[in-house]
Amino acid sequence: MHSQMMDKSSIEEILKNEEMQRLHRDMTRNAMSEGGFEARVQMMTEEGRAYHNALKQRQKNTAG
Repeated sequence: MHSQMMDKSSIEEILKNEEMQRLHRDMTRNAMSEGGFEARVQMMTEEGRAYHNALKQRQKNTAG
């Protein structure tokens, strides 16, 4: 149970990253426009992948 709490807290820490929040928002709002594409490219980092994985994990946790 303790490891689940650590996972949840680390997910929340990752999701607090304001730069990743901005890029994700730009990416989803601007879709295939130049701004959206540039946000996608910037999200293709290790940090961006961690942010997406944390979003998926949070969605799983709230769905079930």
